[in-house]
Amino acid sequence: MIRRQRIGRPDHALGHDACSALERRAGTEWTTVATGTFTQYTDSAVSVDKAYAYRVKAYNANGAMIGESAADIAATIAFTAVTTGMTVSAAPLEELLRGVNAVRSLSGWSNVTWSNILSADDSLPDPGMLILARHLLAIRVRLNEAMHALGVPASGYTDSDVQGLIIAAAHIAEIQNRLR
Repeated sequence: MIRRQRIGRPDHALGHDACSALERRAGTEWTTVATGTFTQYTDSAVSVDKAYAYRVKAYNANGAMIGESAADIAATIAFTAVTTGMTVSAAPLEELLRGVNAVRSLSGWSNVTWSNILSADDSLPDPGMLILARHLLAIRVRLNEAMHALGVPASGYTDSDVQGLIIAAAHIAEIQNRLR
């Protein structure tokens, strides 16, 4: 379900006879998926393991566009729940990388791999190995650049610099939530 709180309808100039158009980007082009006066929308035409971008455009009674929301993304990836105190394997990181690549595809960009987003000196995420700050930072950077290309605002992270910190469930959940 796409909620108004996430997308935000450009209400600043809406009048009594105004309407909105919800647009979805499933590839590299925007298409209108709904029109009318709505505050939420359930998109039932989505596929698993993909990302979508959404935005709302507002039109006055004469049909002229009078505003446009910032875009937002939603990925249909089933993320492994991470909780405080649990040992996290490489699986949630692989899911995050899949999510990042799904968002990158919306701009027509190629997939990234751990080998090309980490330095040669960094170990690759591997079951049984510790998750490194470098793994998390690489995912954040690639997600932020993909969001920026789509016009999706990227707010800061709880711990902007995780170097020297123990990677917590909250750090992973924060990225998962950006992709939802």
